[in-house]
Amino acid sequence: MSIRIGIIGASGNMGKRLVALGSSDPDFTIIGGTCSKNSPHLSQDLALLAGVSPIGIPCTASIEDLASADVLIDFSHYTFFPTVINCAKQYNIPVVIGTTGLGSSEHALMQEASKTIPIFHAPNFSVGMALLIKAIRHVSANIPQEFSISIEETHHTHKKDAPSGTALAIAATLHREVPITYKREGQVIGDHIVHFQSPLETIAFSHSALSRDLFAKGALLAAKFILRQPAGLFGMTHLISI
Repeated sequence: MSIRIGIIGASGNMGKRLVALGSSDPDFTIIGGTCSKNSPHLSQDLALLAGVSPIGIPCTASIEDLASADVLIDFSHYTFFPTVINCAKQYNIPVVIGTTGLGSSEHALMQEASKTIPIFHAPNFSVGMALLIKAIRHVSANIPQEFSISIEETHHTHKKDAPSGTALAIAATLHREVPITYKREGQVIGDHIVHFQSPLETIAFSHSALSRDLFAKGALLAAKFILRQPAGLFGMTHLISI
């Protein structure tokens, strides 16, 4: 039996890729997707928006239309986050959160909701990035103090938050405060570099996303994972551990 998915932010770049990949995967059934009530894509076929064959399901402005989903996947806007969490709690639906720019109040809301529903949250859904962060954490814990550490990240010009959520997640795993430099240029999907520099040598870890499908596939893996979990807060560390 396929997993019924509701996509919040379905008219955005990530939402479109989730619709495209999810609708072609027999493990999933797209039951609906939302966009802003002022969006020009309102009422348009979700799959046509994603550039694939129509599925006869229109983009809606009401998250209530997704109440029959087995899992919600949210790649919308942080201002909509309380509505997403409240809906997930009301209908007891596991939720995958990929929305960036969340602040302390949103994180507190997520923590509270995770007491009653399973929540999967990640600033980056790349399995490769999750493995890289694991390696960086190990190096940071063992590297001599003489090494300085810095993070560079580059994203497309339309990305609102800076530094990126991924850069902040990397910084949070390190064992000291580190500077983060960022660029917004062209159509770069996401490049991250972590430098460990001493007077005698340099160690560098880098990751480049070549397609948004990387993140969409990771979010769909997270949807499969979170459906089998009890109430709690989960992330990519849990996913790569299995």
